[in-house]
Amino acid sequence: MLENVQPGDTLILHGRNRRGMTTVTRLTKTQIVTKRGKFRKDTGWLVGSDIWSVLKAAVPKTDDIAEILKERLQSKLVCQVDACHINRLREMSVEKLQQLNTILETP
Repeated sequence: MLENVQPGDTLILHGRNRRGMTTVTRLTKTQIVTKRGKFRKDTGWLVGSDIWSVLKAAVPKTDDIAEILKERLQSKLVCQVDACHINRLREMSVEKLQQLNTILETP
């Protein structure tokens, strides 16, 4: 599964509710070492993981990295919009509030 991975390669991490990326820092005979942990070469599973901290590494497919970067950007933008204080909205013009409302109502 991950036998051909080399230091410097990017891996995709799959967890319970999230995906991420990490870079291989070094290899041992049976493990792949990254900043996010050690993963088994034969299965990709995080070494020492339990039922709650499940994390698996895999070689990225064609669109995986672009999708993860898009997910990160979306999450960042959602947090920024969510953190917008009500007083800031009160200072906006009616036109800007209407534009914002139109955007929020669009599916």
